[in-house]
Formats: sequence, structure tokens, C-alpha cells
Amino acid sequence: MVNKGHIYTNTISGNRGQVCTMKVPEITVAIDKIGTTELCLYKSSDLDKYSDPTSVFRGNLKEKCHESGNGRYNPDMVCGTDNVTYTPCEFFATKCNLEGTKRGHRLHLDYTGVCKFIAPCMTGELVQFPLRMRDWLKNVLLHLYEHDSMSPGFLTPKQRIRVRKIHESERRLHAGDHPIELLAQDFEKNYNMYIYPVHWQFAQMDQHPSDRFLSHSELAPLRVPLVPMEHCTSRFFQECDADKDKYVSFREWNHCFGIKDEDMDVNLLF
Repeated sequence: MVNKGHIYTNTISGNRGQVCTMKVPEITVAIDKIGTTELCLYKSSDLDKYSDPTSVFRGNLKEKCHESGNGRYNPDMVCGTDNVTYTPCEFFATKCNLEGTKRGHRLHLDYTGVCKFIAPCMTGELVQFPLRMRDWLKNVLLHLYEHDSMSPGFLTPKQRIRVRKIHESERRLHAGDHPIELLAQDFEKNYNMYIYPVHWQFAQMDQHPSDRFLSHSELAPLRVPLVPMEHCTSRFFQECDADKDKYVSFREWNHCFGIKDEDMDVNLLF
């Protein structure tokens, strides 16, 4: 059994069978923690017979990945950011084969399970995304506040204080299917109402680890049907990653949602 937290010693030092039968969380952590290069260049006694230690993953990926040292095949499936469904081993093998290429650089584990159909995000929709997402985040917090008033536990005391100010404002735009022009006007008129919801959502996702950078896996909660315009999520955050380091920083996140530099405050990450 591979233990999370011991990726360096337990996962990577295993033989080919152990690598190919790793469960989804362990593969995700291994790639995130030490990088695909180290994984792909690892050479154990089982791979000594290959002149290229990564050649075990080259060629027919399905055929190679079904070759497990103990004869078992991991049935779990994962979805890559290319919207292709893989077994964990096939995903890992594909990352190895694409190492050093632009496609490989962009490929990450998006979420566990079979890929769902995602409609293309049109440029016009992409422009709307931050406006609708901001409004949605504000309404989610207001919804939690109302539930917390009846059954405490949905928000912390510090969060309640922040959201109460929004809830009690007579100026706030109530939830509804509003035209994009109205959302833009409301953001300009009630800008201060949106500062905390944007910070709050970042803090909710910045957990593994909490380092003020969001990885692809940490952004996964925003790729669900409840999120407005979910089909634009991946494209939007690719464009948010201004320095193309594969992470959305605290500053990049706020910029994407129109929060001014002087209003970005790490003390609001709660």
C-alpha cells in the first residue's frame, strides 16, 4: 500500500507494478510534489534491462500499463486537462511520453472519474465569466449566511461579520439571471461587496498546501455543474496564469476578478 506523505520513499522506489497500480490520490500527489521529470527518470532494478529507463512507458500505453508486476490492473479513471479519460497509469505514462513538449507542459490531472462532455468556451462567453462568477460567489456566501443564521456552523464568526455587511446592504443586487450589463454596472457601483467573496473562494481552495498559489487540482471544485459557465473555467484560469507557471497566484486570481491591487489583502483569506 502506498502511503500519502511518504511519496518520495514508498511510491517512487517501487517496481513497475507498484507504479502502475497506484491509486489516483497518490499519483496526483507524486506529480505535484516532485515533478514528472523525477518520476520519469527514476531507475529501479526492475528497469535496469531497459537502456532508457522511461521506455517501459513508451509505445502502446494501454499494453504497457496493463503489465503490472503482480498482475493487477487499477480500474480507477481520471480526467486530464485535455479532457481525455485515462487510467492513472496511462495518465502517468502519457505525461512521460510528452515530457519536454508544449502539450505535456499543459497536461495535468483535472479531476477523478470519467471525463464529461465540455462544450467549447466562446470568446464572448469568456468575457462574461468573471462577472457571473463574482456574482455567484457573493450569492453563495449570502446563502451560507442565511443557513448559518438558522443552524450555526456554515460560517466562522469572522466570516459572518464580513458577510453580514453584504447581507444588510440595501444596495446589493439580489440573486437572479441578470443580463451581463447589469452585472457589470453592479460591480462598478458596489465594488466593495465583491472584495471579500473573491478572497474567500481563493482561501477555500488554497488548501493542499496553503501557499497562496492554486494548482490545477485545487481549482477542480470550480469545474462542477453548479458553477456558472463551468465549460469556460479551464480556459479562464489558463488566461489568468499570466506568468504561465501552471499556478494561479493570489495576485493573479484577484486581477482576473477585477480586484484592485490596493484591495488585495492576505488578511482576508479566511
